[in-house]
Amino acid sequence: IEYLMKKNNIDTIAGHATFVDANTIEVKNGKDSTKVTADKFMIATGSSVTPLPSVPVDKKRIITSDEAISLKEIPKHLIVIGGGVIGDLAGFVAASYMRGIDFIQVPTTLLAQVDSSVGGKTAINIPEGKNLVGAFYQPKAVFCDSAVLKTLPMRELRAGYAEIYKYGLLWDSAFMAWLEDGHAEALLKHDLHAVHYAVKRCCEIKAEIVSQDEREGGVRALLNLGHTFGHALEALCSYDDRLRHGEAVAIGMCLAARFSAKLGYLSSADVEIIEAHIRRVGLPSQYADIPDAPEITVDDIMKVMAKDKKADAKGINFIVMQALGRAKVTSSYAADDLHNVLNEFLN
Repeated sequence: IEYLMKKNNIDTIAGHATFVDANTIEVKNGKDSTKVTADKFMIATGSSVTPLPSVPVDKKRIITSDEAISLKEIPKHLIVIGGGVIGDLAGFVAASYMRGIDFIQVPTTLLAQVDSSVGGKTAINIPEGKNLVGAFYQPKAVFCDSAVLKTLPMRELRAGYAEIYKYGLLWDSAFMAWLEDGHAEALLKHDLHAVHYAVKRCCEIKAEIVSQDEREGGVRALLNLGHTFGHALEALCSYDDRLRHGEAVAIGMCLAARFSAKLGYLSSADVEIIEAHIRRVGLPSQYADIPDAPEITVDDIMKVMAKDKKADAKGINFIVMQALGRAKVTSSYAADDLHNVLNEFLN
């Protein structure tokens, strides 16, 4: 971030700031103190949250963020620092504000580095479903720093790992085998070689897919493996901390594997390989693994999935695995097969 700021001739100082006089603020960080003199200051919050200085200052020279809508007062670009939710929200803002401004992604979670920050999907959730309001809008750049991943709790790392495993299942059986061969555990222990290779490989796969189909008219839909089921579970859990997105995807991939077997694509041994691996890395694989899971029925899941963005007039489209490392979109299935898979899952 400091590099990007300096490149644009922007000085950065972190700490607690107070006004000394009308032209000067003092920034304290521990024992260090820095005084800054400027013609104009921006307070990065609303005036109702951050009090304006007590010293006499011409208010025209202070810009609070609730006044910053003026095009003359704010830069026409965003630098987005955070996980998937922050990246999606800020990307949607960048796509919408002024009909599109430049933005740069600096993902700070494993899930965001391997998936959500790359590819240009931006969206927000609404009560009716996940990612139903959004836009396709590409960032100007994405900077992934493996060092920040060391600050994450294990649960967050595991949630991100679900998306990594997804890429192996839908596109690259050799990558899946690499993960199965102990590298999943190495990655979760912050082994730099494992982290760097996994992030790089996931971004390569996503770039290969998105370059063929940016707006999800075909092959890009494969990236939703496990997501139709997973999004429904997230919605039914009210998008709260009982179920993280990556955890929902992990369960969704187990359901997708069972559904694929029901349709005759995968063997029961293939399903066990997938579910055993997901359990091995500490991710949930069944409904009973969700803490304080709500009482739901098959019809509840079906109603939410019917609103999925992949649903059309013919019904709900699912991503199924034709084999380990190969997936496809299908709408050809018997309703009873889907109901039976969901009923077994809930019971």
